[in-house]
Amino acid sequence: GALIAGLTALGIGPGDEVLVPAYTYISTAIAPLAVGAVPILVEVDETLTMDASDLLRKITPKSRAVIPVHINGHPCDMDRILTVAAEHRISVLEDACQSVGGAYRGRRLGTLGEMGAFSFNFYKIISCGEGGAVLTRDPVLYERARIYHDSGLCFFSPGQEAPVPLFAGVSLRISEVLSAILNVQLERLDGILDDLRAVKHGIGCEIGEGPDWRLSPMHDADGDCGIKLGILLDTPDRVVSVLDRLRADKFPLGLECPFYSERHVYINWEAVLEQRGAAHPLRNPFRETPVPYTVDMCPATLDALRRTLYVMVNPDLDTGAAAEAGRRVRRALEG
Repeated sequence: GALIAGLTALGIGPGDEVLVPAYTYISTAIAPLAVGAVPILVEVDETLTMDASDLLRKITPKSRAVIPVHINGHPCDMDRILTVAAEHRISVLEDACQSVGGAYRGRRLGTLGEMGAFSFNFYKIISCGEGGAVLTRDPVLYERARIYHDSGLCFFSPGQEAPVPLFAGVSLRISEVLSAILNVQLERLDGILDDLRAVKHGIGCEIGEGPDWRLSPMHDADGDCGIKLGILLDTPDRVVSVLDRLRADKFPLGLECPFYSERHVYINWEAVLEQRGAAHPLRNPFRETPVPYTVDMCPATLDALRRTLYVMVNPDLDTGAAAEAGRRVRRALEG
């Protein structure tokens, strides 16, 4: 909902193209379809965030917006993305749904572009059960997003002149109860992130680097707020073998190869790949703006995903447990 509200506020609509990464939750890719635009898939690099070089290659005269996704709490290469966007006059809507509280070069994620979108469901860094938020410094964009999320009515008294023209919207209002929970969670955010980063650092220091592995690169390690620690290996087969060793060893933390994360990988976005952009065929954005998607159109993305191993990070681990977890991962890597 926050992404759709942001795109609506930005004036994105039929005939427009919105650039999105090929690795992100499917909600990012279908948000443009909800406003009548079409998603254009951009490769991710070894950080698993949007590749700014491929972004530049994918821009066309129809490009109107880009949604850089700070996936798993890892900041995108925002300097390059913002530069490309400015040069081509396209709007930047940050997807910070998995990176609440993270930063890029001292600036909070979600505040660098024209707008930023956040999510607070049960799987995020802080949660109020469900819901999200959209941020902007632009008062016009703020009012347009506000109107859209409130059925096109918003909180204007009878006779009061609206700051921007009203238009039909939908109902995305969060309840007061969930808002109260979120206010308390926000007060705890920095403490949660401090604990998370300490545990992640403890695990990562023990894993270190080896002949065919290293910790996944980041565009700003200090601003990282991911609940997963990435390890980049030379081959997909090595990822499988290390996962098998750790699972056989009853490793206590969650493990994942992101290639198998289902709806986070573009090859599993059937509605997009098959250009079924709406329930009613006359509302399908692909009727007027077809896109030649194929399952092998982003090979660098698929390669990076296959060669990455994720270790889930529990911020409640103590220093000793974090170090021991890291040592067990290293032993599995050393084989």
